[in-house]
Amino acid sequence: MIGCISSLYGSLEKLDESYLQPNQNKGSLLKPTITTQVTNPNFLLPDTKNPENRKLYYCSSHPGYVSDIHNSVCSHCRSQGYGNPCYLSEEVKFADMNDSTSTDTPTSDQGGYVKGLVTYMVTGDLSVSPMSMVSGVGMLNKFNIKDFGVLEEKVVEFGINEGLELLKASLLSKDALSAVFLPKLN
Repeated sequence: MIGCISSLYGSLEKLDESYLQPNQNKGSLLKPTITTQVTNPNFLLPDTKNPENRKLYYCSSHPGYVSDIHNSVCSHCRSQGYGNPCYLSEEVKFADMNDSTSTDTPTSDQGGYVKGLVTYMVTGDLSVSPMSMVSGVGMLNKFNIKDFGVLEEKVVEFGINEGLELLKASLLSKDALSAVFLPKLN
């Protein structure tokens, strides 16, 4: 395999299934089925439409019918042959992501492939492993780090553009994270 894809693939092969969401398995990651229709939600890239700017409308008689076109005819009313069709005129109110009633504790099924309660370490070659004291010390030993003062924390922005850059770098480089993020930090 090219770039650092083999490192990523190998680390996913070694990842214990207990770290995956209950409805996921490694097979869907290691040997994905490519179809012409989208049958699964896209877990890797977020919806680019900002929910704060997006407006959806529902039928007051049939709230399960939603559209992004204000005052469109309710498809349920139309299919049932009601004399006076209902219109999708009520605006959907989105839950506030910063709502004080929400909790910071992840649920067991929040989308994606891995459980959210575990911290994962991703190395420059995109190898993925659950983070633990043992793996952290092992990483320090692997790179012969004796003086912790030489280590620096780097915080990076990671959006769709960075994801696409990382995808490209993973095909061209054995050290994709550094190739994408270190030039921006220096």
